[in-house]
Amino acid sequence: MSSWLKNWGKPSKEAYAGVEFWQSPDRCGWLTKQGEYIKSWRKRWFVLKQGKIMWFLDDAVTADSVPRGVIDVNKCLSIKGAEDTINKAYAFEISTHTESMFFIAESEKEKEDWINAVGRAIVKHSRRQVLSMLPPHHCLATELDLSMACWHGRVHVHGTLTHLLEHDRGDYTTGS
Repeated sequence: MSSWLKNWGKPSKEAYAGVEFWQSPDRCGWLTKQGEYIKSWRKRWFVLKQGKIMWFLDDAVTADSVPRGVIDVNKCLSIKGAEDTINKAYAFEISTHTESMFFIAESEKEKEDWINAVGRAIVKHSRRQVLSMLPPHHCLATELDLSMACWHGRVHVHGTLTHLLEHDRGDYTTGS
């Protein structure tokens, strides 16, 4: 088998470099997802860790495992329930600028737990992105409250946040 065919559809190692996905994930479990090229539904083991959602063929994930796919939460715009959209129970959708991906959990609780965990990761990594864009060594007070609102199985990132960056210590505090 050619190496191209063997690696077809798999993410590059850079997509998950530095993520120790085999230990202490933020969330993990079985979900059913629709294939990217062949649109059949397949059960996969999902791991959320360090702002990456990765999936594997089985749950025996080790340091040598290679994810079948990776979603970077920095690229996620929203996560929401999708039962009505795809007419399947416990379905949810993750949207990026370029695509929407659908997943099916095994129960309503599992669906809500995934929506909440991914929503928190989106907020957490959005804050990091915003803070990384701010100029260093400046005293800066800006309104920027990246928070998560959950209702009816939807998570939205929105914001009016207050950060006080202190010149001397380089740390920040978040106001309410």
